[in-house]
Amino acid sequence: MFLKLLEAVLKTGNRMNVGTNRGDAHAFKLDTLLKLVDIKGTDGKTTLLHFVVQEIIRLEGSCLFGTNQNQTAEKTPISAFQDEVEFRKFGLQVVSGLCGELMNVKKAAAMDSDVLSSEVAKLASGITKLTEVLTVQSGGQ
Repeated sequence: MFLKLLEAVLKTGNRMNVGTNRGDAHAFKLDTLLKLVDIKGTDGKTTLLHFVVQEIIRLEGSCLFGTNQNQTAEKTPISAFQDEVEFRKFGLQVVSGLCGELMNVKKAAAMDSDVLSSEVAKLASGITKLTEVLTVQSGGQ
């Protein structure tokens, strides 16, 4: 789900910048995520982050039902509204799993790269010693 959030942010940025040299980006800097709450809608309350999450909820719910935009557009307004409510309900369930994924991201971000490098070096040393022991044991039999 976190990857879908990143993809949605990229697509939204590309739509906002269509017609400019930034409108066909293939990536963005992670500090851009911090700016999503600073960009407000015309109502002054809705942030770009709200919009992106609402779109993910709607699209995930739509995917669960196996429908697309054209099928929804052909329905009566009441039927389309009911479908939209269902899409959002089921999409919200999918998006609620994002919290667990973000906890893993938070843990990974808190890791000190020096400590991690040290632990990897210790593991590599241990593997080398194990290989030596196994070589000696297999040669002695």
